Amino acid sequence: MHAGMTAIWRFCLAKEYSKSKKHFKDNIIFIFQPAEEGPGGAAKIVEAKVLDGFNVRAFIATHIFPELEQGTFGCCSGPLTARNGEVDIHVAGKAAHGAMPHKGIDSVVVLSQLIQAMQTIVSRRLDPLESAVVTFGRASAGEVRNVIAGSAKIEGTIRAFSEDTYRAIKDDISMICSGIGEANGCEVDADI
Repeated sequence: MHAGMTAIWRFCLAKEYSKSKKHFKDNIIFIFQPAEEGPGGAAKIVEAKVLDGFNVRAFIATHIFPELEQGTFGCCSGPLTARNGEVDIHVAGKAAHGAMPHKGIDSVVVLSQLIQAMQTIVSRRLDPLESAVVTFGRASAGEVRNVIAGSAKIEGTIRAFSEDTYRAIKDDISMICSGIGEANGCEVDADI
């Protein structure tokens, strides 16, 4: 089910629920959070002061979960889904002609080292009983085939259920970026 259909489904569910109750002891406010995993989310709702003037005492949140059949609600003790963070890593190497690689710092090579090293965070640095994911889904570098790329970028996501694990992943990303940048004589900046 795509995001637009999900929003429609949630609205219909809210509308039907409120119609089925003749009298509420308290008021109910339905909030449809925009782009919860992107540049939106709860922070945007708070910044827009949508809830000012309401005496909100509790929130009940839902999120789509593709493994559950439509119309089914899943519950558990503790977190049901992991918290996530977006990661952008920029490599500032030095461009050079492909025939003279010694005059440059190849950001593609640095980028490949970063991607490889990031894969060891979950598999080698975290307790195997902790659930976490480090995924890089986008990479870009260079402008033409015969020039050493002067800059490169990867974009990804990190997810973890525990705050300690989430913090450990962030610390490991920063440490790896610093170490690989230093080893290659270039700047590697992580924005998490």
